[in-house]
Order: sequence, then structure tokens, then C-alpha cells
Amino acid sequence: EWHRKTAANLGGEEAFQKQFGTSFDITGNTLINAKKIRKISATAEEFRPIDMPGQIYSECFKWKTSEIHDIGDLKKMYLTLTIDLAEGIGQDSDIMNIHQLKWDKELEKTYCETIGVCEINDITVPVFAEVVVDFVSRYCDMNNTILSFESNTFGSLFYKSITSYTDKNPNLLWDSGILARYEKDMFSDSKDISKTQITGNKYILGFKVTHASKKAACKIYKLYFEDNLIRNIYTKYITQMENFSDLNGNGSYEATYGHDDIIMAEVQQAALMQTLKYKLLQESFEGSLAVSSSGIEYVNYYDNEFGIPAIPGDQYHYNGDDLYTF
Repeated sequence: EWHRKTAANLGGEEAFQKQFGTSFDITGNTLINAKKIRKISATAEEFRPIDMPGQIYSECFKWKTSEIHDIGDLKKMYLTLTIDLAEGIGQDSDIMNIHQLKWDKELEKTYCETIGVCEINDITVPVFAEVVVDFVSRYCDMNNTILSFESNTFGSLFYKSITSYTDKNPNLLWDSGILARYEKDMFSDSKDISKTQITGNKYILGFKVTHASKKAACKIYKLYFEDNLIRNIYTKYITQMENFSDLNGNGSYEATYGHDDIIMAEVQQAALMQTLKYKLLQESFEGSLAVSSSGIEYVNYYDNEFGIPAIPGDQYHYNGDDLYTF
């Protein structure tokens, strides 16, 4: 009874574990190895709100304030936004993780770092869609931003809500071209998940989460995070990662207790990095740095072994839970 009341007063089981020190007994089956988790724990940062004039639900945005002081600076950045949608009010939160593309001089590679999180658990998906559109239209450069969400029932509702909201507010600075497209069978069991799979001209709007795609994306995420190509030192993320484990030893990861919503938005970032759209954003970012080409591998993505044509404009077709672009 004491445990239940204390956890409720602290804000949940995760906060209880952190408060009383029991979350540091990291299981050997965590997605990220225990040594890496302990290392990033030593540099963990509590993200905090900053002034966001005009933004609805601005109090639900938390930022890495050791770097982000002025929200206006986001317009100068190359960003990816990954969305994990809640399956009902008061359960998991609706999450938007905000990542900045950065250059590591030692690795001579681009990496993605989480610089902000929007977390809300008491609004509907349509309202969350309005929050996201409001944020993007105010503070992001449409030419240098990608927005990714799940392709499922909730993702379809999210997309339809975006369309409805932007249609009713034509003065919003919004371009649906920022939405991420995934090759339909990118993460099927029959394919090599270590490479971007592009085999046709049919793409799903959003990341289709299945048992196979989640396992594949988790595997890629592990490789990227442990190689410092994806970085996140947000305290709440670390707490969730300490308890994100393969419970049955079959390569399927989930929270041992509490939530994994921030983690799943992060895992989606690894999937996004396999897409053509991300590769073109990365190429544009690296070109903007005026760095020596000796450390960067440039690829012409419109003339390669797959013979990919340019992705056509925003012509969508809705079919069940999938949103396709042709």
C-alpha cells in the first residue's frame, strides 16, 4: 500500500524507482548494454521548458537547455521529429522526440541528438496533431525538417487530423512534403535489415509497426546508439532504457514496468535513418557544413543500383491502416 501511494505521489513507477535507487539494477537483457547506459547516466540532463511564444501546450515541451536557449534557433537546424502516439488518454503519452543533425569531427560522421521532447498524456490524437503542426509551422524550417509517425489506426487518425487542421487554417506555414515515407516492405523478415531496402515505387506514409519491423528497428537502433550515431542524455529516456528489455530472449523488447513511449519514438528515429528522405536530408546537411568531401560519402540517390526515380508529389491513397504515396 505504501509503495502504491508513494509511486502515485511521485508521478508513477518510474519516478519511484529513480527516487529510491532501485532502477540502477540494470538487467543484462536491456536493448542498450548496461555499460553504455551507466556511461550516459553520468552525463544525464533534465530537460526543461523554454519560452515558446504562441505555442499551444508549450509547457509540455522540454529542452536540452545546456544547448537550446532561444527557440528561434531551431529554424537554423536540420531536424527530425518522431512521433509515438498513445492508445488512449491517460495511458502512454503522445510523444514527439526532436532530434538535431550534428557533425562529429572525430568520427567524421553525422549523428542525431535528441534536443527536445513533447510529452502529453491527457489529450486526444487530433489535438496532439494540432500541437505538432503549430510547433512545426512556427519554429521549424520546412526545407530541413522531417516528421515521422506510425502507420497504423492512430497514425491514420493523426494524418487525417493534420490534413483537417491545415485545411481549416490555410495561413499556417505547413508543407506535407516533410512527412516521412517508408518503402512498404523495408523491414520484412526476408530482407537484410542492415541496408536500406528500396525495391519499387510504392511507399507507406509513416513507419508500419509490426513484430518484425519493431525487432529490426530495435536492432538498428542498438547499433546506432552504441556507435554514437544516435545520442540522448535526457533523464527520463535513460530511466526508460534501463527497463527496456528482451523479456523472453527472442529479440522482442518492451518495458519491464512503466512506459516505453519515449524509447519507441527513439527507435523510430533509427528506422527513419534508413529512408531515402533522411539520406537526402543528411546529404543536404553535410553539404551545408562546407566540410571536406574526404570525410563524407556522397551518393546520387536518383541514379543508383536500384534505379530509383524521384519520389513524386504528395498524392496519397488511403487503404485500411496504410497510407501510400505513389
